[in-house]
Amino acid sequence: MLCTAFYFRDWVRSAIAAQTIQSLQPTITGGKSDIGKTEAVSAPPKDLNYWSTRNIDAPTNYIFGYGSLVNSQSRMASLGNNTFAIPARISSDFGYVRKWNFHSITKMTALGLERVNDGKQTINGVIYPVSTDDMTIWDNREVGYKRIEVPWRFVQSVGWQGLPSMGKLWAYVPEDGDRRGPANYDYPIVQSYVDVCTIGFLEYGEEFTKEFLETTGGWSEWWLNDRLIERRPWVYLREHGMVDKLLANYPSRGNAFNKRQHVAFEADCIPESKLCSKTVALNPQ
Repeated sequence: MLCTAFYFRDWVRSAIAAQTIQSLQPTITGGKSDIGKTEAVSAPPKDLNYWSTRNIDAPTNYIFGYGSLVNSQSRMASLGNNTFAIPARISSDFGYVRKWNFHSITKMTALGLERVNDGKQTINGVIYPVSTDDMTIWDNREVGYKRIEVPWRFVQSVGWQGLPSMGKLWAYVPEDGDRRGPANYDYPIVQSYVDVCTIGFLEYGEEFTKEFLETTGGWSEWWLNDRLIERRPWVYLREHGMVDKLLANYPSRGNAFNKRQHVAFEADCIPESKLCSKTVALNPQ
């Protein structure tokens, strides 16, 4: 019985070995062996050169932001997404300057561009793409402003990024009319807006911010400090120290920053005399 078992075991082993050897033998078809044959492989394309191919939709319109839209958070709130922006500068040859010259419906004076013949200067800001070809959407958002084209020959990039090679660049300037004018009692410059602009420029460095402050005209003593808890600004604005340091020294012309009015004293202003009695007593100049 034991011998039979050993015999059966050896037979199974021999059968398995024979089957394995047979599976390794070349197949003979029509008297020919398949040795050396391989599966057919598709030949690679001869040319994979995609140079100059535009397979991603590129923007056809760009906007030059020179005020609050330099600030990435403000831009995200307006655009609905965190659009990438290129720091740039418009040449003085373009013939415009940046000024506090637009009376907003929110009862403050905002930034705008103004065409001049004398005193031309550069304007720094950012360039960002517009996701639609229909610029009327933006025209309707910029109430009181009109859109003008800025030829690329007047623009330079001030960072490592290059300028777009195609598309048009636009800027919004205040329309002619009653809403254009300097800051006054009814339409003061407000600190919260100045903070948004200054913090936005600080995203690109202190020198870029100094340039913004120095090349902006229309600074006025009609400047309202409307910060939340303006006497303790660090509670809500961690950048207040850097902002105030820059504003105290730039622009170098005038002393408007130190003559800012506080919201608590706004009611005491006397438009006829252009004085605020309590503020003048606290801040004699």
